[in-house]
Amino acid sequence: MATAKKLTDNHLTCVICTEVFTDPATLQCNHTFCKSCLLKYTNTQPEAIQAKSIPCPSCRQLTKVTTPDSPVEEWVSQLKPSHVIQGLMDDFGPGTEAGDVNNCSVCKTQGKTTPATSWCSICDDVFCDGCLKLHNMMPMSRDHEVVDVSDTTKRKAKQRFVCVKSTKTN
Repeated sequence: MATAKKLTDNHLTCVICTEVFTDPATLQCNHTFCKSCLLKYTNTQPEAIQAKSIPCPSCRQLTKVTTPDSPVEEWVSQLKPSHVIQGLMDDFGPGTEAGDVNNCSVCKTQGKTTPATSWCSICDDVFCDGCLKLHNMMPMSRDHEVVDVSDTTKRKAKQRFVCVKSTKTN
């Protein structure tokens, strides 16, 4: 199972500054960098500025800009991160509680960091052994399907994806 640290170290770190992305920008070649790092790098590449393009520090592919007559700062500011990178940043980037994903959700409400051993597909919560016993004794939850947290294939297959955007009908 991937940890938040592995995700951050391997996928959410800028290869220029070697820090977690700050304001990530993804080029057409799909390489992502901090916007400030990309701006500094682009400013050191006069041939790219002359070509009205942002060069990739990794593969050297040029990304054409939409407003070539504007300053380089604007070129970089208009770049967006990929949906995947943005999703990972939202879930695992600085300031998230991704490190708690393997801790019992019941214990967490009491300020404890007890490692979780099981996941309930109905509640979509993780439990330690003690809290799982309580979960299984409750009439409303004793028939829920519970799997071991290390069984990621069953967990992924059973996890429910719920749209958080509400639609209003008149």
